[in-house]
Amino acid sequence: MALWLYVARRLAVLVPTLFFVSVLIFSLQQLLPGDAAVALAGEENDPTAVAAIRARYHLDRPVPVQYGLWLGRVLVGDFGESLRSRIPVRELLASKLPVTVELALCSMLIALVVGIPAGILSATRKGTMVDVAANFLALSGLSVPHFWLGIMLILLFAVRLGWLPASGYVPPWEDLRQNLTTILLPSVVLGTGVAGVIMRHTRSAMLQTLGADYVRTARAKSVPERLVVLKHALRNALIPIITLGAIEFGRLLSGAVLTEQVFAIPRLGEPLRAAEPGRGRALLPGQPAPAGNHVSASGAAALGAPAVTVARRYKAVRQLARRPAAIVALAVVLGFIVVALAAPRLAPYDPNAIDYRALRKPPSAAHPLGTDEVGRDVLSRLLWGARASLLAGVVPVTIAVALSVPLGLLSGSVGGWVDGLIMRVNDAMLSIPFLIVAIALAAFLGPGLGNAMIAIGIAALPTFVRLVRGTVLAIKTEEYVEAAQALGCSRPRVAVRHILPNTLPPLFVQVSITVAAAIIAEASLSFLGLGQQPPAPSWGSMLNAAQRYLSQAPWMALYPGLMIFGIVMALNVLGDGLRDVLDPRHQ
Repeated sequence: MALWLYVARRLAVLVPTLFFVSVLIFSLQQLLPGDAAVALAGEENDPTAVAAIRARYHLDRPVPVQYGLWLGRVLVGDFGESLRSRIPVRELLASKLPVTVELALCSMLIALVVGIPAGILSATRKGTMVDVAANFLALSGLSVPHFWLGIMLILLFAVRLGWLPASGYVPPWEDLRQNLTTILLPSVVLGTGVAGVIMRHTRSAMLQTLGADYVRTARAKSVPERLVVLKHALRNALIPIITLGAIEFGRLLSGAVLTEQVFAIPRLGEPLRAAEPGRGRALLPGQPAPAGNHVSASGAAALGAPAVTVARRYKAVRQLARRPAAIVALAVVLGFIVVALAAPRLAPYDPNAIDYRALRKPPSAAHPLGTDEVGRDVLSRLLWGARASLLAGVVPVTIAVALSVPLGLLSGSVGGWVDGLIMRVNDAMLSIPFLIVAIALAAFLGPGLGNAMIAIGIAALPTFVRLVRGTVLAIKTEEYVEAAQALGCSRPRVAVRHILPNTLPPLFVQVSITVAAAIIAEASLSFLGLGQQPPAPSWGSMLNAAQRYLSQAPWMALYPGLMIFGIVMALNVLGDGLRDVLDPRHQ
């Protein structure tokens, strides 16, 4: 009976979440630039025709009415029609979804084949060079920008070696062999990051099961180590991996947008390109808290909140200093900051100076990293581009933290309907992929670095809200919080003075990780033309321009990608170090 009640409660929670998801999707669609009626009217733009189109598609009705009509049509499978091709969206999805699903399946297969064995090897050889190498490769997979990795693989296997096609797609029912050759490179690119995630989770699950009593019993019975690992440990460790794989498969379906664009695959994410400024709309809408213990004032002082004392700070710094990888990563991050600040002095040339006498010149004494398609110095543009990337990492995270901490604190400390409302809206935002939300918001706000940072910050908000809320729920049952409540402290005072300081350690770890993700997101938006606008230097826009000159000037693509990989890798390693120091479970 208890199980059925739990299932019923979860289903009841699902209903408002789906409602907020529908509202969010409809809102994002409404925010896209362009006027659907004007686009359908054609070049003549006749007012009578525009008015007739508005009436036909109910675009002249109030927005709540439009939402109701849109939701009713969506529920019966009517998603409207594309403004570009006038083909029903349902037919477009039916034609493009199999391609994206095949790509996601192949990517997941590669991730499982690589990630699970690597995680097993790393766990069974903990502390050895095998473990270090596996963790390095996993972090590399998580840090490398997929669109840059795709460009590099095209350069190597298509342009240089000629082994595989650079782009295109052939359905398996037409030519299975050609289908496998066209899908291989994008599958490797898309599966790289997932392989890193699966490897790290497999390693963690294996380390936990290898220390279990039944594993020690099997070893005491002289069971061969191979059987202990594969039969006893792995079978139990695979349970969370299967759950993780299902989640990652959903992310693969949504994260294929950039990879499919790099390899020119007819794709499910193709309509997102129509959402860029100047392209018009992508789609036409078819239409109770625990009781505190009473203690004395001296007892409350003794139980006082173990927030972030000076002693704990020094202890954390000492523990971090004993992790060479984290120290090196910190030095690399500081080096990037110095480069960004000193770019005007370090850059040998004006980053926007055009020299038609030096078009696509290879690295030389005059231009150590070569020149681009209009003769601009690549080194100078890289140095100035560091400013855009670091700003794009810091500003969005600052926006996300500033908004999420009050929301998470309110949700976790107040509870009740307030918690339910905030979490349902938050779950709705989490259900829409990070990059798609960022693209939609950037398209609405308009291209530019500032708007891209706002879009990324809003897209990163739900993760921080959930983190802060979860931490608050864990902290508010501690004895020092109950003691403060028993002494008559108001709920806001308890939340701000006793709970908030103790949410900072996990928040710091998440900040370091999200800064890395924000840098990749900005590069992705610039790659799509929605971030830093030319001629201002940006690593993402430099990669976008480099696609056209892979065979003539490969250095144009190599160095911006290495810069992105370097800073993101350093931030991820630093985040791992902070997690090990600040999270008691890893100590």
